[in-house]
Amino acid sequence: MNIRPQALFFYRGKWPANLDDQLLTTVVRMKDELHVEGSVIPEETLVEARAKIEARFGKGEDRGSLWFGFTSDECQERLQFLHTRLETFNVVVSTPNVWWSSKLKVVDATDSVWSQLLKCHPLADAYYHKEEAEYRRLTVIFIPRDVKQESFDSPAKFAAPEEVIVLSNTTSNHRDVINLTVCDSPFSEEVNSPATLISEKVKRKLFDEGDVESSDRESSNKPPTI
Repeated sequence: MNIRPQALFFYRGKWPANLDDQLLTTVVRMKDELHVEGSVIPEETLVEARAKIEARFGKGEDRGSLWFGFTSDECQERLQFLHTRLETFNVVVSTPNVWWSSKLKVVDATDSVWSQLLKCHPLADAYYHKEEAEYRRLTVIFIPRDVKQESFDSPAKFAAPEEVIVLSNTTSNHRDVINLTVCDSPFSEEVNSPATLISEKVKRKLFDEGDVESSDRESSNKPPTI
C-alpha cells in the first residue's frame, strides 16, 4: 500500500512537532500539580501552555518555521486532535490480526486488515509505518487511571464514540463540556475543527471498555502471516 509518512497526517499549517512536545509537557505537568485525572483539562492549563509556547518560541515572530503565534483556543483544538489520535491508535492496535511492538515502535498487519481499517477510520493510515509516538503522554492526559482497558472484539464494532473533553476554569463540579463529535467525522484530516460548548455537571470517561492496554507490554496478537 502507498501510504504517506506519518508526519504528513499530524502536522499541517502552522503547528509543528516541537509545539506538540511543549503542549503535552505542560498539560501533563499541570494536571499532576492540580491533581486532575481523566478528561478534565482545567482552563489554566491551556493558559499556561500558551505562555510556555510563547516563552520558548517567541510571541508570533517568524523564526524560520511556520510559527505565527497561537491562542488558548488553538491549544484546546490541538488537544482535541491529539485525543483523536489516541482514539484512532487504540482502535488500530485493538483490531484482530494487528501486531504492535512498543519496543520496535511499529504496527504491522496485512493489507486486507489495513483496507478494512481505512474504510472506517481515515486517520488510521498514520499508523501504517509506525506507532503513536506520544502514546504514553496522551494516555496520562486523557484516560483516568482507574479505567480498565480492554480490546475491541472486531472492526465491525468501530464507531465514533460520543465522548468529551471537559474543560474547566474552576474546581467546582460545574464544567463547560466540549463535544468532540460535532463534526461529520471526528477523524477528519482537518486539525482545527470547530467545537460546540454544552453545559454539563458531570465528568465522563473519554474511553469506555474498548481501550487498548498500556504500551508497557506488546499486543497479544501475533504478527500477521504474509
